[in-house]
Amino acid sequence: VSFCDAKLDLEDCIVLDGGVRFRGADDPDMDRTPTGSVRHCTFYRPRDYAVRLQGAGEGVVIERNIVVDPIDTGLDYVVWSGVAGPNLPTGIAFGLSVQIGVYGFPEVRENWTWHHDPDLNADPLYHYVFL
Repeated sequence: VSFCDAKLDLEDCIVLDGGVRFRGADDPDMDRTPTGSVRHCTFYRPRDYAVRLQGAGEGVVIERNIVVDPIDTGLDYVVWSGVAGPNLPTGIAFGLSVQIGVYGFPEVRENWTWHHDPDLNADPLYHYVFL
């Protein structure tokens, strides 16, 4: 869901090798911030992220999901320039927007993540990260 005021609700799904992105933009002339929810879903081996918020937050609920073995595909790209961002790692279960001052906080509760690699599983930055 990108650059629009659309609402996406995903519930009771199993997602294989994929994920969900809410991507918005701070535009004073129109609302380009998506909202919605991801609830009770299982993500198995999502590429990059299971759920990523970019320029979105308030109005998004991420609740009671299971994420297993997100796949690191290298650095993600800055949307406006297409340049790989050193602060945009992939292989993350939940990547939340660092721009909370502009977009507000999402409701993130009771999610479970797991990596089969014990080193990755022990590192909290592979589970939740602000991007």
